[in-house]
Amino acid sequence: MFDTYLQQKASGAVNPVVTVKQTVRKLDSDFFAGRWNRVTDRQRQLLALVAALPKCDVEFTVQEIVEQSQKLAKPFSAGHVNQILGKLMEYGLLYKNRHGRYSFAVPLLGDFIRRQEAEA
Repeated sequence: MFDTYLQQKASGAVNPVVTVKQTVRKLDSDFFAGRWNRVTDRQRQLLALVAALPKCDVEFTVQEIVEQSQKLAKPFSAGHVNQILGKLMEYGLLYKNRHGRYSFAVPLLGDFIRRQEAEA
């Protein structure tokens, strides 16, 4: 946001404007995309399930993910979910905030994932 403001100011803008849409687009391309590109298709599928949960931006459980996955042609088992969550924590996308409860490690990650799913 600061760089955009400075660029506008340098080009002569009297009142530079930085919108939320510009900021989100910048976060998507410069911050989230690098992390998203590191995960496998199956991990992305799990993240999409998580992003579709009603309280995904607060916290979620393995059981909620397993229940949500029953809609898929190839649902996740609890063991597989635990294994994938461990990998996603290594990548810095999730963290375990208390016993059996997980959260996205970065604010707005759920929104990014939903935008990726909408584009696909």
